[in-house]
Amino acid sequence: MKFNKKKPCKNCPFVPDTKEAKDQGFVPIRFACRERAEEIEESAYRNGFPCHQSADYHEAEDEEFSDNNGYYAGEHTSHCAGALLMYASSGGNCDVQSLDDPDAVLDKLDYDAPHYDSETYFLDSYGPPESEDDDAT
Repeated sequence: MKFNKKKPCKNCPFVPDTKEAKDQGFVPIRFACRERAEEIEESAYRNGFPCHQSADYHEAEDEEFSDNNGYYAGEHTSHCAGALLMYASSGGNCDVQSLDDPDAVLDKLDYDAPHYDSETYFLDSYGPPESEDDDAT
């Protein structure tokens, strides 16, 4: 993936759904539930997260394989700046750490752009985690 984005795109899911963000033209994608947000965040942490504006989209021809539909990183895909901002703001490592010069990528990010300050804030925007006690009833 390329690391050429400086700020999140207008529909970035890693931008908080706030009045401030909306006033700046952001209309962030929201996932269906916290569980899905947790899956996305975990995948973004481990594998990077392609910006949906530059990612390739795969749609299975057979409905039986529709679970394989989705965006993936192609040859010209940029990494999501919103995810990078979130991880960098929280001091967390992300996939840029494997680059020869991770600071060059992180230093060019626009930290004034709206973004979650941590994975916790991102996930908490979807409500509290489901407790294991809830499953027992």
